[in-house]
Amino acid sequence: MVLLYGVVADSIVVSFTPLRIVSGLLVFGDRVVYCGDHGFVEGFIDRFGGELVDYSGYTVLPGFLDPHLHLGSLAAWDRIVDLSGVDSIEELLSIVKKVLLREKRASWIVGRGWDHMRFKEKRLPTIRDLEQLDTDKPVFLIRVCGHIAVANKAALEKLGRELENIDWDNGLLYEDSVAFLWKKALEEIGLEPKSYVDALEKLYRYGIVGIGWMSASLDEVIVYHGIEAIKPHTKIYLEPNSFVEWIRYGLPRNTMNIHGLKIILDGSLGAHTAYLSKPYNDKPGTYGKLNMDVEELEKYLLMVKEKEFHIAIHAIGDKALDIVLQLYSRHGLIGERIEHASLVRNDQIKLLVDLRPRIALQPGFILSDTWLVERIGWNRLAWAYRIASLSKIAKVGFSSDAPVEPLDPWRNIYAAITRGEYEGLDIAATMEEKIDLLTALHLHTKGSAETLYYNDKGKLEPGYSADYIVVDRNPLEISDPRELLKIRIVETRVAGRKVYS
Repeated sequence: MVLLYGVVADSIVVSFTPLRIVSGLLVFGDRVVYCGDHGFVEGFIDRFGGELVDYSGYTVLPGFLDPHLHLGSLAAWDRIVDLSGVDSIEELLSIVKKVLLREKRASWIVGRGWDHMRFKEKRLPTIRDLEQLDTDKPVFLIRVCGHIAVANKAALEKLGRELENIDWDNGLLYEDSVAFLWKKALEEIGLEPKSYVDALEKLYRYGIVGIGWMSASLDEVIVYHGIEAIKPHTKIYLEPNSFVEWIRYGLPRNTMNIHGLKIILDGSLGAHTAYLSKPYNDKPGTYGKLNMDVEELEKYLLMVKEKEFHIAIHAIGDKALDIVLQLYSRHGLIGERIEHASLVRNDQIKLLVDLRPRIALQPGFILSDTWLVERIGWNRLAWAYRIASLSKIAKVGFSSDAPVEPLDPWRNIYAAITRGEYEGLDIAATMEEKIDLLTALHLHTKGSAETLYYNDKGKLEPGYSADYIVVDRNPLEISDPRELLKIRIVETRVAGRKVYS
């Protein structure tokens, strides 16, 4: 690694808020030590030696951070069947049949990415549909959100009858039973270190230099730390069982990058399991559900507080958010994380002001949840994905929730500044929650860094980590927001080291 090098370009964006643009950077070790005129940088390198990197014709930006993704699931993606974009149960079965013919030696068939709201049949697939596959291999197909799945008889036999959240008659699994069978399937499929290396390469191709890894297991953490690859800045939030085991070792926060605990308090809107204060518009009488009772959640909160770790709580429904806000307020937990906050009422905004939480938002849901009005009705649409409101009162960062949504940060930025306007989506009626481009770029860089408790990342100021990307088009010069989706990453550097070119 070159200890000293200079960077020159026509445009180097040091920060988006406030906007600061220069033409030269000096990097020593893993830190930016100077930002300013390219002439000074060229003269300094000429006098003291080191490498001069010239990005003429390109634009240099701070690297993106993604504070909420699932690295283990992302690593497994190439070993399972991609069912995203499937338009019918018929097409879903056709894809799986082809895989069965091609992968005759496979022990399991695991797929993910389908969304029944897009199916022409407008219903969930069931065990009876999977019987058409005529196979004795376990088949386990997970909805895009990860909160509901369908399994055939062979896969269901891997489960214990004591598990809850299973519709045995229809072969449907919900919430923790999905996670349980996913773990069983991974044990059979096997996840090699190379899978994690490949996942990191995907991150770098999208210019992602730092991550928050949600719901990790200790087994996954062991594999991750054993790979020989330059890793992004990483904060790991363990799933509950792994966190309890980790606490027994008594090591301080951030040992092996373990930062805290992730709790999945409720489910998803797509699966009708996000916990709402009023019933679903398209399923009267259904409010969703909690995956953990309030007393148990409170015990975890107290454990996290006592051991000086941090907590990140998944709360998509507004009623789930009520519970999080009440417990954070009761125990004086200021600045802790909330994941998703997909539905936020006006009265909750006032409570959020006092708690000053860190909130990981997923603007990509705006584009994916095309059925949102059908689920929650027009009267609650104003509560959905309140990016503008939340970014004014909390430390907000943008994330993908990958592999639930695509990794691409430009898609998040595009969604946040257009809110489905060009796609003709119903949510475009809530343009008061739209933000401008500079704010969106800030929230995917410095904002996401703060969501991850980093104070020295997300900008290219002196003293900050030298994490930057080189892009083929300057986003600040684009007038049509749809053109943002065409921007390509030319190079990515993490702490001064080139990880993608």
